[in-house]
Amino acid sequence: MTMNLFRTALAVYSTSLEKRPMITEMTTSGALWCLGDLATQHIENRIAIASREKESNETAVASGGTGTCSIEKPKHAGIDWKRTLHQTVYASFIWAPFAHKWYHFLEKLAHTLVPSENQLQLLATKFGLEMIWLHPIALFAFFTIVGALSGDSVATILSQLRADYWQTFLLEITLWTPIDLLNFAFVPVRHQLFVVNCGCFLECIALSFIKFNGIEKCKSCLPTFAFLSKNNEKEKVSRSKN
Repeated sequence: MTMNLFRTALAVYSTSLEKRPMITEMTTSGALWCLGDLATQHIENRIAIASREKESNETAVASGGTGTCSIEKPKHAGIDWKRTLHQTVYASFIWAPFAHKWYHFLEKLAHTLVPSENQLQLLATKFGLEMIWLHPIALFAFFTIVGALSGDSVATILSQLRADYWQTFLLEITLWTPIDLLNFAFVPVRHQLFVVNCGCFLECIALSFIKFNGIEKCKSCLPTFAFLSKNNEKEKVSRSKN
C-alpha cells in the first residue's frame, strides 16, 4: 500500500516536472522549506518548555559558553507563521529558480571542463564546483534575504554573517558532501534538484534554528552539531599556542 502510494506520487511528480519544471520545483522547494521551518519551531518550543521546567525545579546558575541550552519564548508560544512565510518565499522564488538553472548549467560546464567521459573526473568536477560556488552563495543569500524579509537591519545582517557564516558553512560541507556525491553519481540531472530539496529539508531545520537563535545555541541545543563546538575549541587552542 505504502509503496503504491509512493510510486503514484513519484509518477505525478515526474509528469508535472516534465510539463512544468520550474513551477514544480518552486512548489516542491517551498513546501519542503515550509515544513522544515515548522519542524524547527516545534523543536524550539520543546526546548523552551524544557528550559522553563528545569528552571522551576532548581536554582538558576549563571554560566558562560555554549554548555547551557535555553531558548527564550513566550509561555504559550505557537507558530510564527510570518517567519515560515519568509522562508517559504525565499525557497520558492529565490532558491528554486536559481537551483533549477544551476544544475543544468553545472552539467554543461562539467562536460566542457572534462571533455572525456571519465565519470570519476566528472563527479569530482561537479562536486568541486558545487562546494566552491553554489553552497557559499546560497548560504550568503539565505542569511541576507531571509534577514531582510524578517525586517533585520543591514547592521544586524552583517553582524550575524560575521558571527555565524563560517561555522554554518562547515556544517553545510558536512551535510552536503555525501548528498552531493550520491546525487551526482546516481541521479539524472532533471531529478537532482528534488534530491537536493530533500536534503534542504534537513538543512532548513539547522539554518532556521541558526538564523533565529545563533550558531552557539545550535551547538548547545542540538547534539548532532556538537562537533562544531569541538572544532571551535581546537581552533582556540591552536591560536593560543601560536
